[in-house]
Amino acid sequence: MMAWSELLRDAILAKLDLTDADDRACPFYRELDKRQLDGIRQTVARLFNWKFWSDPGEEIDRVLSDNKSEVKEWFRKHDLTTGYLLGAPS
Repeated sequence: MMAWSELLRDAILAKLDLTDADDRACPFYRELDKRQLDGIRQTVARLFNWKFWSDPGEEIDRVLSDNKSEVKEWFRKHDLTTGYLLGAPS
């Protein structure tokens, strides 16, 4: 969870166009307009619809029990990146 939650956080910060360190520290401490909320919904939907979550293979179960850096590397190799969450094709 720690590995994919960091990806999701980075994608949401990018979707909200937050560059200031203080704004990035508290991204939801502001009013969000419909466009921003729709962007967040799309980002979360891409994460939950990622093809490997529903893959019946046992590889993902083994990887998810590894340490965080190995999980993040496995995600990268299987195209679960911030870019993918922002809408880039996999």
